[in-house]
Amino acid sequence: MTYKLGMYRRYTSGKFNLEELDHDHQKHFLWLMQEYEAATSWKDFQERTAAVTVQLCLKHREKLAKKEIKLNWEEAKIYQIRFDMLRNVGIRCAELPGELSDMLS
Repeated sequence: MTYKLGMYRRYTSGKFNLEELDHDHQKHFLWLMQEYEAATSWKDFQERTAAVTVQLCLKHREKLAKKEIKLNWEEAKIYQIRFDMLRNVGIRCAELPGELSDMLS
């Protein structure tokens, strides 16, 4: 099952079509959004989402390696999205300066 997720807009003006993510990454994105809404601080979001997201990216990298596709896990879309959300949590909680990115459009 795929989800109708639309586009994710990063603060750097980059954007990702969330519908192009595979099923596991789409589910992870929806979970990240729940964690984003529940986060009470930058640290809270970081602690709850970092390790899980890195593990997903490493697992995905292993799948791609079997197809002889090389990917640095830090370049994975879901990792970059989580990093953007982390920044937004810090701004929303007045821990970081700046303006929130649009995120979803």
